[in-house]
Amino acid sequence: MIKYICRKCNINAESSLCPNCGERTEIAESSVYWCDKCNIPLYDEVCPLCGKQAHRICSDLRPVFPEERLLLEVILGEPFKYKDESVWNASGNIYYANGKRVRFSVSQTLEIDAKEIRRQIEALSPQNSYDRFDYYIDKFLIANRKRYDYITQESMEYIRSITKDCDPKEMFVSFSGGKDSTVVSDLVLRALGTQQILHIYGDTTLEFPQSTDYIKRFRKEHPKTPLVTSRKDV
Repeated sequence: MIKYICRKCNINAESSLCPNCGERTEIAESSVYWCDKCNIPLYDEVCPLCGKQAHRICSDLRPVFPEERLLLEVILGEPFKYKDESVWNASGNIYYANGKRVRFSVSQTLEIDAKEIRRQIEALSPQNSYDRFDYYIDKFLIANRKRYDYITQESMEYIRSITKDCDPKEMFVSFSGGKDSTVVSDLVLRALGTQQILHIYGDTTLEFPQSTDYIKRFRKEHPKTPLVTSRKDV
C-alpha cells in the first residue's frame, strides 16, 4: 500500500497525481505485506490468491536473484540453505527468507576472505538453480497484477500527457541498460506507440561486460529503435 501527499495543496492523495491541482504527488508512506501461506510479498493487506490476512514486513522490497542468494549463503557459511525459499531484500540490506529475517550484517563482509568466497562461488554455481526463484516470482506477479497494471497505465498516461506537444524527433531516452532505464524505455515506447524514439547509452568505460552484452541484445530485439552510444574517451 502506498500513500501520497501533494505538497502544493497539502493534501493526501491515493495516486501519484493530485486530484485537486493535477500535479505530481510525493510518496508519504509505503508498506509491503507478506502472505505466510503463499510465501510472497504483497501490496495489499489481504492476499488476492488465498484470501488470507497478510502482515506488514517493510516499506520496500526487491527479489534476490539466485546468484546473490548463493553469495549470501557462502558468506554465512551455509551454501544452498535458502535455495528452495522465497528470498527478498529490504532497504538497509535486510534479507528475508520465507518472510523471516536472515541473520546477516554488511559488517560481516569485512571479515571474509574474498578469494575463498570467489572459489566457492565458482565451484557451487553449476548447482545453482532458478526453479524456485521463477516459481515465487510468477506467483508474486499474479498476486500483484492489479497493482502493476494500475501503475503501468498511470505511468503511460503521464508520459503521453507531458509529450503531447512534443515532436518525437526531439525526445530521447537516457539508457544505461539497467533495470530502471529498461522499464522507462518500455513504458515510453508503449505509451507513444512507436519504436522510433532515440535512446542514448552513456558508456562510462567502466561498464560490466554484462551491460555491454545487454546493449547488443537490445539493439537486436529493437531493430527500429535508434540507439547511439555517448562516450568521453580519456
